[in-house]
Amino acid sequence: MHTIKASQSPAATVKSLGWSSELTAAIFAIAKVKQFKAGDILCRVGEFENFIGLLLQGQLFVQSEHGAAKSRIRAVDIFGEIAFILPRARSADVIACRPGRYLQIHFLALRKLLTRATGLAAEWYRWLSSRLAERVVEETQDQRTYIALIAHDQKKQELIGFAKRHHDVLQHFDLTATGTTAKKLLEQADVAVTRSVASGPLGGDQAIGQLITTGNIKAVIFFRDPLNAHPHEADVQALMRLCDVYSIPLATNAGSAELLLKRLESEKWS
Repeated sequence: MHTIKASQSPAATVKSLGWSSELTAAIFAIAKVKQFKAGDILCRVGEFENFIGLLLQGQLFVQSEHGAAKSRIRAVDIFGEIAFILPRARSADVIACRPGRYLQIHFLALRKLLTRATGLAAEWYRWLSSRLAERVVEETQDQRTYIALIAHDQKKQELIGFAKRHHDVLQHFDLTATGTTAKKLLEQADVAVTRSVASGPLGGDQAIGQLITTGNIKAVIFFRDPLNAHPHEADVQALMRLCDVYSIPLATNAGSAELLLKRLESEKWS
């Protein structure tokens, strides 16, 4: 993952991608640095936007047309590149989780540049191809390890409160959550998950279980409601069983979640 300092200039940030000085200068000659604040929607599903965005600072969240969390965009990464290659409407919303800035590169200006400068065009398309290849590998051969955040309906607000209290810590980890929980975490706690799965009754617990078997889960925080019956209780029990089988730390209430997160934080920075 690329990281940049707040004081780092946009040009220095872009240069850290490995672009030549010629390509960097050419891109900055046609692009604009745009500011955004938390909650801004940079791209909307169904719209025909005409730019590629390169995130310089902040954090963006990709949300499908059905409201499901798809991924996070961190500095330095791009968004909107598919519409540049295949002219079509945006397939997801890109929403700002934190204030920041991005480089806005309009399609028309970029195409004109690449048409008249074949050497730069070759460099650009090599770089773009490598980024797309990395994304495909990331999605098909996911090597990340997640903290799973799950909550029964009656416990979702309690989980939201927990996420608010530990917002800064959680954002240093890759997170996964079931669909409804992921949406609420973003809207009410400003916590964006890296990957979401279906809602619990629609197989979300099973999906988290599958991630456990593939080594993609480092811990599960599951705020359970012990006082009400749940139609997918068998899936919940199966998930808890997998935590035991694979020795995955599991917290089922706020008290144990506090202790688990403190342990994970200490391990991350040790």
